[in-house]
Amino acid sequence: MNTSTLAALTLGSVLCIALTGCVDTRPMQQRAAMQALANMANSSSTLPGGKDQPVLTAAEQAQYQAVVAHYRAFANSKNTFNTSNAIPCNVSQNTANIIAQNAPLNVSKSQMRSDAMTTNQRTTMSPITFYLLAGNCNGGNLSGPFEAIVRYSTHTVLPTNTEQNTTYTARIQGDLAGDTQRGQWQSVSMTQSQSEYFGTNDTSWAAQRYQFSNGQISGTQMIYAEFPQFNSLTVRDSPYGNEMRRVRTFAGSNMSNMYTMFQNAIYGWFYTYNNNQLLGTSCMWMNQTVAQNVCQSFSAAAPLNEFVGVGITLPREARGRFQVRGLIHPSAASKAGLTVGDTILAIDGVALTEQHDNAFIIERLRGPEGSTVTLTVLFENATQSENIALTRTTVRMPGY
Repeated sequence: MNTSTLAALTLGSVLCIALTGCVDTRPMQQRAAMQALANMANSSSTLPGGKDQPVLTAAEQAQYQAVVAHYRAFANSKNTFNTSNAIPCNVSQNTANIIAQNAPLNVSKSQMRSDAMTTNQRTTMSPITFYLLAGNCNGGNLSGPFEAIVRYSTHTVLPTNTEQNTTYTARIQGDLAGDTQRGQWQSVSMTQSQSEYFGTNDTSWAAQRYQFSNGQISGTQMIYAEFPQFNSLTVRDSPYGNEMRRVRTFAGSNMSNMYTMFQNAIYGWFYTYNNNQLLGTSCMWMNQTVAQNVCQSFSAAAPLNEFVGVGITLPREARGRFQVRGLIHPSAASKAGLTVGDTILAIDGVALTEQHDNAFIIERLRGPEGSTVTLTVLFENATQSENIALTRTTVRMPGY
């Protein structure tokens, strides 16, 4: 289960505030929302605002039903997250993050820090505990098919100075080759959230199924979630044949939002619906609202710019030594363990000073495919810098 799933859960909690009449007090097993979601998703009706309601293909429908079936098998069992018959497996926190969040530890940290920069909220995360139900722990060097229970918690201080505490538990089936995810993965998770701002103490359930190819999620990813107030189905697919993914969410039997996502950030138009009525449209770039002409220039048909580099994002006005502002994954920088906040002191032995501007830095970071660039990096909390040799590869970024 990844951070985007947790984000979807958080979004859903906020979404219910905006919806009217979304409280459903019937027992979970009696709810008909799952089938209603599928029916609505396959409807050919056109929504207000001139937007055709996206439909689920036959393959998506089959995968959706498999997710729901997987969810139902575990939803009412008290043993789903029981670790009494599990073996504590001391995997590294990097491996634990790959399994629980579909990203290495440095990338997970970078996502939290990037989110903090854009939303002005601070999040800290506990170590992940790992209990093996099936598979070979191999002294913490987990490899091959496995089933496990993972747990961790997060503490978030919101811009209002109020706090939110979340405990996350997931039962995950997957397959690892070293630290590379492969094949089909599926998970059932429970999220317990205490929000000082909303005055709530909620427990939510979610299930998802997704496929890995070349170490990346491929095809369609489906997340079914049940909140105390409503159910939701989120479909993430990549109709462009690359990492840019279209996200469609249905709350109950109604379309609730549609947007485009890359590296867990929203780009392009964000459409918000209530009871299939289009309430509002926002132009988003890296989760921030921007001018409409940015989205109007954004090409959904070919939304990613390609260049050869190392996969780090600079501050807007970088000059001289700088801190890494963003991290693309997978890339040479993410695989080398760089994290948002690390400081780049020199490139290929040239110490960065005030005379070296953004253009100079970008020119030095980019180069021919397969060529090498050496960065002098002061890692977080380090007192001594290190020279890191990175091999340039093709990097994709949203462009407009």
